[in-house]
Amino acid sequence: MPNAVNEAPAIIRIPTAFIIAICATAIAATVLQVCHSTSVLRELGAPVDTGAALGMLMHDLVGFGLNFMGVTAIAFLIAFVVTALLQRVLKVSSVKLHGLAGAVAIWTALKCITLLTGISPIPASLEWAWLAGLVATGALGGLLYGWFAAPGPHVLKP
Repeated sequence: MPNAVNEAPAIIRIPTAFIIAICATAIAATVLQVCHSTSVLRELGAPVDTGAALGMLMHDLVGFGLNFMGVTAIAFLIAFVVTALLQRVLKVSSVKLHGLAGAVAIWTALKCITLLTGISPIPASLEWAWLAGLVATGALGGLLYGWFAAPGPHVLKP
């Protein structure tokens, strides 16, 4: 099922798909991080109502979200270049391969930051279930990139 971006020339299609991917990943990761923070605060007995949670989300979209966009952009740039090279060898759907690359990119970025700095960049990444959620945000971004970056109407074919 093609979309408007698929019909555009590559010089427009690829950067647009990349921006969509990093924005979607950063927004989803920010929502996940705020959910983690509010759940920890509630476990500690702090009264966190919906208004406070939404306020945290708006604050983190500007602070955390923009920083995570930078991390995501670097990770995706590396992952998607490698994926473009792999796609020439493997006969796998671009969407599926980019989804996997996005997940691996976010996991690798978080682990590299932790190894380089000695601290976890995102508190949610300290617990495996929340880390899996963050990795899933990378998969979401990769899937979106693969879908929007593919040329023409054959987007979802293997």
